[in-house]
Amino acid sequence: MASINCAACSGQVSTGAAACPHCGAPIHRDTASAMRSDEKASIGGKIALCLVVVVIVGVIALIVGPSKWSAIPVQTVAGQLPGSN
Repeated sequence: MASINCAACSGQVSTGAAACPHCGAPIHRDTASAMRSDEKASIGGKIALCLVVVVIVGVIALIVGPSKWSAIPVQTVAGQLPGSN
């Protein structure tokens, strides 16, 4: 579980705790749920960034073309390698 700082003593408190184990101050649920929302937004942002990177790499691969990525020579219809006249 994630942890937050206690508003009263700044000690680390689990988001599932009802009170601070250090000073006994009650933990407000809105603070704990706000922390969980921020964590979800952070994860969503990382996933979105990864998807953008994958799309950019895919577009670059399409622009460069598959022949530039292939280690196998491509033969023409006549059976000759391109440029080997």
